[in-house]
Amino acid sequence: LKFGKHYVCTGSIRQYAMKSLTFNLVLVLLLLPCESRRASLLRQQQQQQQRRHWSWEKPEKVDDGYSSALDASIKALERPAPAPPPSADDTSLKNLLASAHWPDADTQDQVFNTATSGATTDPCEAPFLGRARLSPYGFGAHMNQFANEVSLALYAGKPIALCAPPDVRDTWAKYYQDPGFARCGTCDWDSGPRKYRQMGWDISNGHDHQRVAEIKHYLYGRLFTLQPEAQATVDAGLQSLGLGDGPYIGVHVRRGDKAAEVAPVPLQRYVAAVQQMCNSVGTNKVFLASDDETVHAQLQESLGSSFSVLEQQRLPEADYQLRGDASRSMVCRSSQADHVHGAPFW
Repeated sequence: LKFGKHYVCTGSIRQYAMKSLTFNLVLVLLLLPCESRRASLLRQQQQQQQRRHWSWEKPEKVDDGYSSALDASIKALERPAPAPPPSADDTSLKNLLASAHWPDADTQDQVFNTATSGATTDPCEAPFLGRARLSPYGFGAHMNQFANEVSLALYAGKPIALCAPPDVRDTWAKYYQDPGFARCGTCDWDSGPRKYRQMGWDISNGHDHQRVAEIKHYLYGRLFTLQPEAQATVDAGLQSLGLGDGPYIGVHVRRGDKAAEVAPVPLQRYVAAVQQMCNSVGTNKVFLASDDETVHAQLQESLGSSFSVLEQQRLPEADYQLRGDASRSMVCRSSQADHVHGAPFW
């Protein structure tokens, strides 16, 4: 009630105020556990992000001009990839995978042998056709994609043949032992229903990740055993560098055109990782592979004289530019591709 310039609370208003105060108090008590849980989840996410950092432990902050761009790239990579949009190819794949399951350890050899030899009669009509290994973009990535293709065949329990058109360089076939794949010579190596991100999504989403890892470990042993001649070249190269006996750490520092995809990893992060790994296995020997000729001296200086950084004889700088479509020109000069200016390609 208003008396002049003053307000006086009546009994009903006091009751309303008390009810309002009680309601707010109850609301706070209900929200406190939720906020506490939210804070706990945020802490867990921060810890997971730290564990996913480029180095194994909490790295020192590197302020070298690359870190902010690199961290932004890492955050983008950590976002889960969306499922690929449905298509007619997805429908056929769903039919292939309708009753699929991963083979157990006791039957995986039998399933693998059946998958690799089951398309002999008509390779081009095989349920799965492996194309990824023929891509000229990113050798390591597409060898893993090749393993993904074979993984899907094992998961479905269906045959897989290799797309192998003439006049297309097949690095895998040249350097690795073929466990018995049938080949289709009339296919287009650059087409196919399952692209890189889709294939990874196919074999990972909703599956037993531990079993997927075991299958991939098994497949790498079956798919990537070097040809005897290639293995002999590797062994001789290691001996010439003094890496034939005892442990060593291998590090790949990618520069060049990779900067178009992701910010370069600062060298200090390589240094921290190499130091930790060398300590864990008890060695000071580091084998370096890089397309940048300046990295060897930089890495050696950063690690110090107690470490020995070794690399094979470098090719002419122009050869490090033969990537992607440009590398297809090497089809017609395969002898040079393997021994350019006397330097073995291993």
